[in-house]
Amino acid sequence: MGDHQSNGMIERAVRLIHGQVRTLKSSLESRYEKVVGGSHWAIPWLIGHAARVANRYHADSDGLSAYRRWT
Repeated sequence: MGDHQSNGMIERAVRLIHGQVRTLKSSLESRYEKVVGGSHWAIPWLIGHAARVANRYHADSDGLSAYRRWT
């Protein structure tokens, strides 16, 4: 616990989801030409959607996504 060496995989996943949320939020803002603040109702949905997208489509080094490995 608290050791960056042992948490590398989890930190990478958090960074991936964080980047996905940023991208989706930016896309939403540019599409509707409105600023989406941190307390906007869409933020929790964006976080869940980013996680679903990453699980479904992000391929690891073996070429499989988490969803493909699960099914």
